[in-house]
Amino acid sequence: MSGSMLMVLAVCSFAVTHASVKALTGIPSHQVVFFRGVVSLSLCLYMLRSSGVSIFGNNKKILFLRGAAGTISLLMYFFTLQTLPLATAVTIQYLAPLLTILISHYWLKEPARPIQWLFFLLAFCGVILIGGFDPEASLYKVTLGLLAALGSGVAYNCVRKLKDTEHELVIILYFPMITVPTLAPVVYLDFVMPTPWQWFGLLMVGVFTQMAQLFMTRAYQKEPAAKVSIYNYLGIVIAVLVGWLAFGESLSTTAMGGIAVVFLSVLLSSFVRVKNKQGASKA
Repeated sequence: MSGSMLMVLAVCSFAVTHASVKALTGIPSHQVVFFRGVVSLSLCLYMLRSSGVSIFGNNKKILFLRGAAGTISLLMYFFTLQTLPLATAVTIQYLAPLLTILISHYWLKEPARPIQWLFFLLAFCGVILIGGFDPEASLYKVTLGLLAALGSGVAYNCVRKLKDTEHELVIILYFPMITVPTLAPVVYLDFVMPTPWQWFGLLMVGVFTQMAQLFMTRAYQKEPAAKVSIYNYLGIVIAVLVGWLAFGESLSTTAMGGIAVVFLSVLLSSFVRVKNKQGASKA
């Protein structure tokens, strides 16, 4: 299967995850994250055992940071998925690639071009348009969405730092290794018994998230990022359509304009980053 097709499958899998989380509005977001972690932990341990790879990894400090940042980010992101229009929550989360560049500039000492700072400013203006004109997007919810994207940016930089020393499944595993024991007491004290359909939805969240991560990893392994990364941004378009068709959501023209600004800023920033890598490789 081609890398492009794998990336499309990853985007579709993430779309199923987002819709499933949105449909689980009767279940607290921390409980959804917990069960997502249980499913991911089970699948990772099974796959690692089959491959004979040690589960503990080498750089445990960065692995722990990746797991902690991912857990905090997902808690806030799942909350926004349940309380904001689907397209709004997903769009704010798509600031993560830009925040990844910002963090890597200071942490990994990877230089950012001035035009990339411009894209960051434009994307932030897009978020202001969404938050200012979407009646459901309160300052509190938008701030949590921004913090979720920031947490994802930290996690992505951890993955970059670990890429040469750790197996991909070990990197994925440290998320549920942090999530499950951390949230278990909270879930126990505040447990909401799911209905049969909600149990099915929780299973869908865990399985399709795992599938999406594996599809995306293999897509980048098969083909250059320049060829496959563009398909990742289908996620925003799918979120708008799913929110409208499945959940009856409607957005103001201004909020839709903000989504378009964020979409374009992140897309152009990704394009510039890829061109920079291609230029460096030719030099």
